[in-house]
Amino acid sequence: MKTLLTSPRFSIAAVLLFALAVRLVGINHGFPFIFHVDEPAVVRSALGLRFSPNPGHFDWPHLHFYLNYAVYFLFIKFRAFLQILNLRAAVEDIFPLLWRDPLIFYVISRSLSAIMGAFTVIPVYLTGKVLFDKKTALFSAFIFAILPFHVHTSHYALIDVPMVFWLSWALFFAAKVLRSQKVINYLLAGFFIGFAASTKYNGGLFALIVPIAHFMREGKAVFKGVGRLGLSGLLAVFGFFLGTPFAIIDFSKFIGSDSPSGALWQFVNVGKVGLVDQVRQLFSNLLYKLSDDLGYVFLATYLATAGCAFFRRNISLVFLLLPSLFVLFYVSGFEKTRSHYYLGMYPFVALVSGWFVSVLLEKLKAQGYFVKSILCIAFFGLPLFLAFERTYLFTRQDTRSILYDWLAKNVVKEDFLVYDGNDLTPVMEKFNQNRTKKGDLPDVKRVSGTGFFIKSSSDDFDSTLAGMKAVRVIKADMRHGPNIAVYTIGGPQ
Repeated sequence: MKTLLTSPRFSIAAVLLFALAVRLVGINHGFPFIFHVDEPAVVRSALGLRFSPNPGHFDWPHLHFYLNYAVYFLFIKFRAFLQILNLRAAVEDIFPLLWRDPLIFYVISRSLSAIMGAFTVIPVYLTGKVLFDKKTALFSAFIFAILPFHVHTSHYALIDVPMVFWLSWALFFAAKVLRSQKVINYLLAGFFIGFAASTKYNGGLFALIVPIAHFMREGKAVFKGVGRLGLSGLLAVFGFFLGTPFAIIDFSKFIGSDSPSGALWQFVNVGKVGLVDQVRQLFSNLLYKLSDDLGYVFLATYLATAGCAFFRRNISLVFLLLPSLFVLFYVSGFEKTRSHYYLGMYPFVALVSGWFVSVLLEKLKAQGYFVKSILCIAFFGLPLFLAFERTYLFTRQDTRSILYDWLAKNVVKEDFLVYDGNDLTPVMEKFNQNRTKKGDLPDVKRVSGTGFFIKSSSDDFDSTLAGMKAVRVIKADMRHGPNIAVYTIGGPQ
């Protein structure tokens, strides 16, 4: 740790490489199946741009679709170049997925998400340097690198992690606004806010970081420099429409709220609860969802710092806490409060926690190596373990893939297959030569002939169920996917 802290360039490079490793390992998880329901929306929308530059739907903005398509285009040119050189066979032996469409495009999109997720440590580090010092910046970058849910989500071809990447750059330039009146900082902060919102709409919630930085710097001079704020807002609008140009061209569909094709549908989809339920959900999510997602320790340090920062009048901390606490409270008012809705808070949590660790270690400067080592283990041990665990899970075969392998060996064409969960649908679609049906025990009773009933659950299974014998049980111990039990259907019921 001492070596890292005294060699800033080496240290941030080491953090970056570590962040890349924990996000790229296991990137081909689940293959040949795609189990996350949202991944196909990104990949198919990006591939569809070869036929039309308008994705045709605005449930998500379009910047990340265009970015994916640009990478696809370069990849396709590279693959064609290999064929021209007659290298296809040689390369295919080493990397067989290279010509397996569409799986290779999922690898590309997942890798892009993982790389953007890892490189987010750079703007987090730079923001820490602007607001605090190099030591705090390094702690903040490392904390961000090991945030468990961010490590987990970076393995998917989704838009949440790329949104946080652009937002972190906006945060960096907003931090520079807090320290300087230079117009370029206002412009770039606004531009990257626009890119964040053009990747995922809730990135726009953080547009308030620029006015917060401006007014905190100017103090009582409320109207001083408001022109710069106006320019920042214009650049934010420009950045959004640059990434999602058809929001203007196809404006009537863009503002629709009656179907997933419209942007306003997202606000209808997440729903809204009353103030009492909002407060209840806030505390519930802090205790269970966010604490697990952030690795427990860093949420505790963030909340502890929030409790005293306003009394200490630490401008840098207040600048980080105001927007993140606002988003924390605002998102808790949704009817659906999924973990990824809070991802925009993560750079703020990392920076606040980095400051906390740095200050505490400074206060214990006179203490021996042993005490400071114990402190570092206490802060980083559990989140680091959880981050490694999330990565390790992606290297393990999904329970549904194990089910597919077993069915492929044991099912004959005449077998009737009944399954009870939507999470099994991708596997069951592979057995279209069989009579397959999504149902439950009543449907099994009406089956004539032999076959299997496949049940998925988060609970354990009995060895027998309604007279049927379990011939295969697949438990989700350190694996993605549900617990699965396969029961034999033994003839007329």
